[in-house]
Amino acid sequence: MSNKYVLILVDGLNNIQRNQIQAEITRQSKNWWHEFLDVWIVETDEPAVGWRDRLRVIVGIGGELVVIGLPGVGERTWAMKSESHNGVWFRKHFTNKRKPEQPDDEPPF
Repeated sequence: MSNKYVLILVDGLNNIQRNQIQAEITRQSKNWWHEFLDVWIVETDEPAVGWRDRLRVIVGIGGELVVIGLPGVGERTWAMKSESHNGVWFRKHFTNKRKPEQPDDEPPF
């Protein structure tokens, strides 16, 4: 893989469509993140338009799809506020950094 990533956002899908998108992503990439229901970050050599064209058949009429090409590894940043996700995937794959840009100093609420 090229260490390029796309952000895939969908809306208005049912569980069958979500599972079909997940299966397609799993077939096309060894490295992806999917911890939020309708959001994926996928490592790929393919541009955003290629992913849009591939997934638009699954999304079909009534669904929404946005695919965004993400910046190169030296330009990627992230910050997280989560009770259930600790950012390991982002540190290991997405930015190759040990910690996020700004630590989350807020107490959980």
